[in-house]
Amino acid sequence: MRELKFRAKIKGDAGVYEVLILDWWNQQAFIARACGNEWVLFDKIQAFLQFTGLHDKNGKEIYGGDVVAEDNTAEDDPVHGFYIEPYEILWSDAKAGWLAVSATKFGFGLSKDGAKTLEVIGNIHENPELMK
Repeated sequence: MRELKFRAKIKGDAGVYEVLILDWWNQQAFIARACGNEWVLFDKIQAFLQFTGLHDKNGKEIYGGDVVAEDNTAEDDPVHGFYIEPYEILWSDAKAGWLAVSATKFGFGLSKDGAKTLEVIGNIHENPELMK
């Protein structure tokens, strides 16, 4: 069973924050911020980003809305490596699951083995320029 974890993008705020508690009854989330944790009403939250259950090549958790890139660095030639086109992580539906989709709409299904070749380089809310 996949661990359910979320991050939240708050309207009018530049950051994306870890969600510690979701209170469905009162329609609010307890958000972890550097300046202190706080309750935020759902209507003040622009987006919830769900953990995919997968980790990138560095062990970093991959969430919906993250921007990932495949590192083409050859193990025997790390100096001449480069990143391939960035992809945004999106939820498609119950059949397709998590997808990595590029700005040109090319995409592929995200799998545990495939995630090991990817690196999280940002997210669509804090770094929208990555997908241009």
